[in-house]
Amino acid sequence: MCLAVIQTETLLCIKWGKGHFVKPWPNEVLIGWAVLLSLWALFTIVRFTPSLWNRIKRSTSNGTPVPSSIQSQVPSPLVARAADKKAN
Repeated sequence: MCLAVIQTETLLCIKWGKGHFVKPWPNEVLIGWAVLLSLWALFTIVRFTPSLWNRIKRSTSNGTPVPSSIQSQVPSPLVARAADKKAN
């Protein structure tokens, strides 16, 4: 909800702020926003891409990849949730 308010306020500032801010942004501000938005985008991609997230967790867990025979036995969280919904 907070993000929606921030995004709405940003869009309003862009729409109605033309001519109010005549000086260009300082480089420190531009770099700060670029870093913040890049980190947010990276977090979003890693967090909401299950295959990428699982690959990262497997490769960093103990340094050795999980054998394919074990991988096939472990259901993904999405499959498990779908099975739970069908059972109810």
